[in-house]
Amino acid sequence: MFKKFTPDGIKHSNAKSSVIRAIRQRIVEQYPFLSEEEPSPIDVLLPKKAAIELAKVSAGGETNNVQMVVVDGTPVFYNFRDGPYYPTL
Repeated sequence: MFKKFTPDGIKHSNAKSSVIRAIRQRIVEQYPFLSEEEPSPIDVLLPKKAAIELAKVSAGGETNNVQMVVVDGTPVFYNFRDGPYYPTL
């Protein structure tokens, strides 16, 4: 009924600055209130100097089901198959 994620189905890669900018832009388009205040909450969630990785998780032989934005080892946002970004709790 449910497919299980296994650790060998997770691929981590360091994100390029252009990819990070595109992700930040998409997140701000989805959640415009993240860029209204000073200091900007998006700068707190995705700091420019932090180590940001993209973790692609696959399950049951399918590839790239979930993409997670990981900042300093902590997942912050995820999306399903290039859909909208959702914040983690």
